[in-house]
Amino acid sequence: MIRIWLNILKEILIKLKFKLLKFEANIYINNKKNIIISIYVDDLAIISSKIEEIFLFIKKLKNYFNIKELNFIKDYLDIKIDYNIKENYLKFN
Repeated sequence: MIRIWLNILKEILIKLKFKLLKFEANIYINNKKNIIISIYVDDLAIISSKIEEIFLFIKKLKNYFNIKELNFIKDYLDIKIDYNIKENYLKFN
């Protein structure tokens, strides 16, 4: 089931002008929008320096999928993520 979902997601991301990294099967980049997407099973980590671009992307994705928004990322694959948008910093522990 996950493989089917990933194939559908891949088609949609390509339609939305994302490119799959050459050596990483689950990371997509849209250089024009300045967005990186990392996929793990059925979770997406959406990364961008522009929060507005993230919200616009999520809005577009909702045209294709029912999405459960989990708020800002705090950890990913056992890596703690600390950030402050106002102070413009990002740390990984």
